[in-house]
Amino acid sequence: MPQRGLFLMFFGIALCFCAMTSAAQAQATRTWVGSAGDDANPCSRTLPCKTFSGAISKTLAGGEIDTIDPSAYGALTITKALTVDGGGALVTAVVASGFNAFTINAGPNDRVVLRNITMNGVNQTGAPGTNGIQFNSGASLAVEHCVIEGFGTYGINFQPAVRAHLTVSDSILVGNGSFGTTGTGALVASTTASTSGVNRVGIVSTVIDHGTSGITAGQNTKMEIDRVTVGRTGLGGGDYGVTATGTNAEVSIDDSTISGNNFGGLHASNTAKMYVANSSITYNNTNGIVSDTGGQVLSYGNNRVAGNTGSSTFFGTVPLQ
Repeated sequence: MPQRGLFLMFFGIALCFCAMTSAAQAQATRTWVGSAGDDANPCSRTLPCKTFSGAISKTLAGGEIDTIDPSAYGALTITKALTVDGGGALVTAVVASGFNAFTINAGPNDRVVLRNITMNGVNQTGAPGTNGIQFNSGASLAVEHCVIEGFGTYGINFQPAVRAHLTVSDSILVGNGSFGTTGTGALVASTTASTSGVNRVGIVSTVIDHGTSGITAGQNTKMEIDRVTVGRTGLGGGDYGVTATGTNAEVSIDDSTISGNNFGGLHASNTAKMYVANSSITYNNTNGIVSDTGGQVLSYGNNRVAGNTGSSTFFGTVPLQ
């Protein structure tokens, strides 16, 4: 090959290598967003981006997006392992009609963390956001120290095609779901792929003041609820505080309060089981406790049940060991 041809070939290879190196260098393990930022910036602490969507392409998989100050950083679709942390900034993601605050379409081994974030679906405007968090795929989601309020469908809609893990801790879900509209509420979790196992869901030290339904464990979901308060906002129709329904649906409730729900406190149906210990089921309207169509709400014998209307009887008891 003539020398000129060799030179051009090696020059082209060098250009490709430089381009690949620049692309890698453009991503960082930690990026920043700020109210005065610009998505054309590199998303560094001194030159932050303006939105979450502007920062994610500059953040390495497994990295973290942090915030500098309170602002509306917009909706975000997450397709890789990622942590989004509002820190002490009380960051807010406000979305308009028809959008989720966060949509998670991550890979089967990807872990996603949402921490210290306020998501406001502006439900009372008549044009609310759809879901605070829509989880479609990924290995796990952790929601820590978050406020999710005012979404028209669900605060958290956890519906992976194959099994995944969800934890919600030290958070508040308030006013999610459209009043009188079934299939809406604070949190729902289920999966149709029984061959891959079941979802594992843990909800700890959290307050749920829901618009329609509270917590729903659907098919192929095992859920643990610990130190959680579930009640209902507003008047009119509604659903239960905690519901377990479908094949392989089981809920364990410990040291929690289920009170003031409009249609009832606890409901197990369609062969689902619910185990309740050291909890208060009080002042629920229509029904306190319901087991039907093969479902069972079971007590460890150390619960407090009072002030409910309608059915308030456990299906049976489970001995303490």
